[in-house]
Amino acid sequence: MTSRTPLPMTWEVGQRLGEMLRTGQDLGALARQWAVTSRHFLLPDKTGWTPLHEAARLGRLPSIVQVTGPAQDWFTLADLHARAGSDATPLHYAAGKGCLPDAAALLGPEAKGLTQAQLNVFTSDLGATPLHEAVATDELASYVAVLRLAGEGLTAAPFLIPERDNPARTPLNVAEKWQRLEKLFAPEHWAGRLTEMMELWRHVSEEGRRQLDLERVLNETALLSRRRIEPAVFHGAARAALPGLPEIPTREVRR
Repeated sequence: MTSRTPLPMTWEVGQRLGEMLRTGQDLGALARQWAVTSRHFLLPDKTGWTPLHEAARLGRLPSIVQVTGPAQDWFTLADLHARAGSDATPLHYAAGKGCLPDAAALLGPEAKGLTQAQLNVFTSDLGATPLHEAVATDELASYVAVLRLAGEGLTAAPFLIPERDNPARTPLNVAEKWQRLEKLFAPEHWAGRLTEMMELWRHVSEEGRRQLDLERVLNETALLSRRRIEPAVFHGAARAALPGLPEIPTREVRR
């Protein structure tokens, strides 16, 4: 096996890697000649922009894993939270591109996804969370997928986190504004979490509720959850929490 030459740690190398990612070049060819490490993808340019940010923005994170993974040269959670100057983090770009599971893969096989706490504690300078980005770009499925890899599921609370500079702009507000409540409340996202889904629904505006057939969503969510729907869910607690909720027939799901 031919030994590889260590690749210098200079900002020009970072620029070269970024250019290769932008133009769709094969990073494997470079890795066969040079000893490329995860640290090379963290080399910033003068604005703080790194090849890791570029790969996340373009949805090319798997190409980095192909280069660094065989050597088990993994990134850290702090790397995924690193800002590009005054811009967003790799997690924000990955959320907007629908490749959050690929971002988690950069942490190594023991990482097993990302939790909601890991995803939403850090914000961009605009004060948005990765969930804001996922909802705004209609990539919530990726967000759900990486949570499930970590053994978690959706809860209502992150959808109510406001942007730091715009208290009225939560992920839920974004979904309402862009007419995406139908996709936000997609039954496959909330299977097994009917209570959390109902909690989030409590915060939907009267105008926003017109976007969604709640009866259909509730019944489909329950079917996917493989559970029996208790009448109290609809006719007791639900109606108390949601004034004006129409009568919804209950149905029992066979296990």
